[in-house]
Amino acid sequence: MAIRGAVLTLLCVALFAATAGAETLPLAQVPPAVQKGIQAQLANATLGEINREEEDGEITYTVEIIKAGQTRDYTLNESGTLVRMEVFLRETPPAVQTAIQNFAGQGKIQSIDKALDDEAVRYDVAWKNKSGVDRSFSVLENGKLESTQVDLAETPPAVQATITKEAGNGQLGEIIKSFEDNAIYYDVTFNRDGKDRDFTVAESGKLESRQVFLAELPPPAQASVQRTIGAGKLLRIDQVFDKKKGVFPFEVESLVDGKPYDFSIGPKGAFLGID
Repeated sequence: MAIRGAVLTLLCVALFAATAGAETLPLAQVPPAVQKGIQAQLANATLGEINREEEDGEITYTVEIIKAGQTRDYTLNESGTLVRMEVFLRETPPAVQTAIQNFAGQGKIQSIDKALDDEAVRYDVAWKNKSGVDRSFSVLENGKLESTQVDLAETPPAVQATITKEAGNGQLGEIIKSFEDNAIYYDVTFNRDGKDRDFTVAESGKLESRQVFLAELPPPAQASVQRTIGAGKLLRIDQVFDKKKGVFPFEVESLVDGKPYDFSIGPKGAFLGID
C-alpha cells in the first residue's frame, strides 16, 4: 500500500503505552486465542493491565507483564500472535544499540519497542531530546535509521507547502520522515471534522497518497468496495496519486473470511486488481 505500515505505527501519539480511549479488560474477557498468547508470555511473571485498542479496524491487545520488578508491554493481535514487545537497550543487537545511542545523543531514551509484525524486525524508540521535547524514531535490525519524527519547519519548503495545503483547516499532528529505497517521504497525521487522517508527501512536495473514508468515495466506487468485501471487514482506504490503468486508484485494505485482502478500485468502480 502507499502508506507504509512501519510508519503508521510510529505515527501514534504514544508509541508504547495504551492510547486514549483504550478499553481495559480482565483476562477472562479477552478472546481465547489472545488468552493463550498472553499465557505464553506470562510464564512465572505477574499480569498487569490488558488494554484492547482498535485502529483502522484492526484490534490489538496491549498487556503489562511484571517480572523481576520490571514492567514490559506486549502487544498481541486478535489471533493471539505477539506483534510488539518492549525491550531494553542492552537487549537489542549491537548495531541497533549503536544507532540508537548515536541518534539520541544527549537526549533521554524513554522506551524501545521491538516490532515483529513486518517483513523486517524494527525497533521503535521514544525519547526526549536535549531540549526535553518528546520525539520518536525507528531503527532496523541492521542499525539503519528507518524513520524519525520532525517538525513542519524541518521539512523542505515544497513539502511544507503541500502539508499546509493538504491539512487545510485541520489540526496538524505528527510528521514522520522516512527513508525507503533511496527516497525520502513525509507521513503526516492530522484531524479534520473529528477524524484522524494521514497522507504521504514525497521530498519533491508531490502528494503521494491520502487516507479517505468509504463515504467520501464516489458512489460507484463505494458500491464496488462494498460488493468486493461482502461480509468482510473494511480496514482502510487510501487514494493514491500514481496512475493505475489510467486512473488514480483507491487502494483498499480489508479482511475477507478473516484473511487480509487488499485490492484497488477506480473512481468509477472498476476493479483494478489485487495488491
